[in-house]
Amino acid sequence: MKKIFNILFLLVASATFCAAQWTELGTGANSLNANTIYFLDSDAAGNIYAGGNLNSSGWSSIAKWNGISWENLSTNINGWTNNSNIYAMHTDTSGNICIGAFNSSLGNYVAKWNGTLWTLLGTGSNALNANYAINAITSDGNGNVYAAGDFYNSEGKRYVAKWDGTSWSEIGTANNKLNAIMTLYSLTLDALGNIYVAGYINSYTGPEDTITVSKWNGINWSTLGEGSNSVYSNGAGLPMVINSSGELIIAMNYFLIDQGVFSSKKVAKWDGSNWIELNSGAINLGPEDIVTALAIDSYDKLYAICSKSLNSNNYITKREGTAWEYVGTDTNLFSTPNNFISDITTDPSGNIYVAGNFKNVAGYSFVAKYENTSTSAINIENKNISIYPNPTSSILNIDLKSESDRIEICLYNLLGENLLHHNLNTKNYQLDLSQYSSGIYFISVGTEKENTIRKVVKQ
Repeated sequence: MKKIFNILFLLVASATFCAAQWTELGTGANSLNANTIYFLDSDAAGNIYAGGNLNSSGWSSIAKWNGISWENLSTNINGWTNNSNIYAMHTDTSGNICIGAFNSSLGNYVAKWNGTLWTLLGTGSNALNANYAINAITSDGNGNVYAAGDFYNSEGKRYVAKWDGTSWSEIGTANNKLNAIMTLYSLTLDALGNIYVAGYINSYTGPEDTITVSKWNGINWSTLGEGSNSVYSNGAGLPMVINSSGELIIAMNYFLIDQGVFSSKKVAKWDGSNWIELNSGAINLGPEDIVTALAIDSYDKLYAICSKSLNSNNYITKREGTAWEYVGTDTNLFSTPNNFISDITTDPSGNIYVAGNFKNVAGYSFVAKYENTSTSAINIENKNISIYPNPTSSILNIDLKSESDRIEICLYNLLGENLLHHNLNTKNYQLDLSQYSSGIYFISVGTEKENTIRKVVKQ
């Protein structure tokens, strides 16, 4: 199953966005009415999650948009309600939410929402016992949870912690420890289970020092880029995403090379040997630009939250193919310099969501949505097979341009589980997905000559 799961993520799909505008997610009685929103995420069913100071209490809380209204999820968590601050939030493919938070009685802790209630991940001797802030959280397809931040081990070194369902442990032992010197800011995993972490790992002499990106391959930690190929930053944010080809993409507030000379390499991709600059098109991300958040959608489009300086207007860019361009023409939502956009996410249908402290006419912060109005089918690299419409709510058409003695169709979920297996004797087939939950699936179409695997979004 793991082999199938790995293969399924090595995909590239594309779609066309039509003109759209930014709108508020939830209005009237269904408004969020938040003070400041710091975190956004989504699940495979298209639900949107917002975290931050969502009410007047001054403490953090979590809310879920279910497609109709916002639900308050800040209940049943061992004293969390109204007396904790959240520093990290992550939603897995099943809609479970994990947070890294702090309050005076629990200290720094990780909690998980399973759709009904919150539970602490580890208590007593099995607790994480993080002595400082938890800045980043992620999870894998097996339900393991990973955390990193300012907390350190008995040797005074920062590390990545893993929750296996029973207890917390450090990733790497003895000579294979990460041994980070200072703060770890961001954390992500690829489809193969490799772990990536960014922060002050190898050195720290001040805010503008070498940022290290390290990779855990299941056996040991390695550094991505050294010497003249190192990356530099002031450390804030360091958002990372993984594209469908398994490549790591990172953004930095300041991307420096060659004795502190500013570079326009504000967003870069690791190609396995070098950091490759992603900067071309109508928008050039120059030395003055600050990139504070990244997101990647189910069509492999990359999005970034940017500004020209710390106090200038935010703007949102999209990279499709090799060029950056602005997202949307209605920028009034984000036009006040002292307002900021803190986070960005996408749903399985390719819609974009942003949040921060920008206000609506009633004076509340809200989640803004930019809708994917595309009706086009996925552009498949294999011209001999057409799979459409995509996304779909029910029927998926699979058309082969030529007859074949053997046609085999399989459907897989995100865990790599085989949900359907058909042998066909026709080159035109309709697959009914109405019985399956909304989310991302993968279709494998095999003939005696080739095998094609493509991503499908069920609405």
